[in-house]
Amino acid sequence: MDLETINGTHVFVRDVAAASALIAIGAKLRQQMPVTAASVGGHAQITFWFDQGNVECGGVTKSVSEWLRLLLCPWVDFRLPLEHPVAFLKAAAENRKSLLPAIKSAEEKPFRIAQRGNRIIVVGADVSDDQIRKLSRL
Repeated sequence: MDLETINGTHVFVRDVAAASALIAIGAKLRQQMPVTAASVGGHAQITFWFDQGNVECGGVTKSVSEWLRLLLCPWVDFRLPLEHPVAFLKAAAENRKSLLPAIKSAEEKPFRIAQRGNRIIVVGADVSDDQIRKLSRL
């Protein structure tokens, strides 16, 4: 789990979806340098820093680190009703992660939609207008 508490006053997390969910429920980013970046293995590693404190959401009050643990834990360890707002945030974040490979795959195979009269054709992005005209005659 990519979550740590520093001296009991700050919590950091590197998962952007978890950071977004914390902000959505009212957790406060720390005032000094709330987001930092470091180069790790040639890639930027972004860290979100939060003040450790209590946050109330859906009638439940927990510390920021407790909310993070719930957001990052496996579903089998999730100890709130599935109707709780944090369950929906967790599900949305996990759905996003599962959709990213499909998005990346689609970006690798872009397409165009061409319409000629009442006919619509879907072609690769690299198909020329001349080729589309020829196809539309078929």
